[in-house]
Amino acid sequence: MPILSLDLKQRIIDCVLNQGLSQAATARRLMVSDSTVSRIILDYKERGTLEPRQGRRGPKPLLKEEHLEWIRLRMKDSPFLSDVPLDQ
Repeated sequence: MPILSLDLKQRIIDCVLNQGLSQAATARRLMVSDSTVSRIILDYKERGTLEPRQGRRGPKPLLKEEHLEWIRLRMKDSPFLSDVPLDQ
């Protein structure tokens, strides 16, 4: 899903909430899907802002912080992990 510009999001809000256009008419006018208009309106009403959500994107890390710390400690001792038995 492409990221929409803040300008386009603002135009969607303006058309639907300020000008009173329907979501379908707004979608046709701005050449986006009906679901995009619906999602932007819903998100704006819930959060009160058009700014992107903060936080992490993508899949969750595979390693937990405790595992990363274990690796960091071993790397301080030896930059080559092949020296360290992995079953410890």
